[in-house]
Amino acid sequence: MILPWLAADRGLARAGTLLQILGAGPDYVQQRLAGIHEALGADSPGMAGLAELVVKTRAAGSDTLPPVPRQHVISETILRRFTEVVDPRAGRQLRRCDVVTGKTRLMGAGGVGYVTNFVRVDSVATELVWKRVEDSLPEAITAAESGTVLTDTRLVGILRDAIGLHHVRHP
Repeated sequence: MILPWLAADRGLARAGTLLQILGAGPDYVQQRLAGIHEALGADSPGMAGLAELVVKTRAAGSDTLPPVPRQHVISETILRRFTEVVDPRAGRQLRRCDVVTGKTRLMGAGGVGYVTNFVRVDSVATELVWKRVEDSLPEAITAAESGTVLTDTRLVGILRDAIGLHHVRHP
């Protein structure tokens, strides 16, 4: 089941590959490295590459770092674009809807669009990737709105990363 992921990954340790190894079990994969290497043929990153993927999976699955409990599945940068000042004392807000209870209330962008303990594996690292993209997102969105984004490959890359991160973090 993990062979297509490993073949497409070619030893790059993409998140999907690490999750597949984690799902199969790093010990299970470790015990079968030779067979996996042989089955992958030319698509194999080699025995050392496969072993490194198992090491990276174990590191990512480690519970030595506490998880980030409130993980946004929608960027706060994007959420801020939907805020408005309803009460001048509260600043810019939008309405949060609790899908379980159906209740709504006004909140800042940081209080909406998150799932508690959504990313259970190496959530600190995924938050750092999210932050790196999110910090550059306002500039990229402004360029997209002005029609100049395609003249800057860095900004196009930021938008591509933002779309990809929103896709993979969607519950």
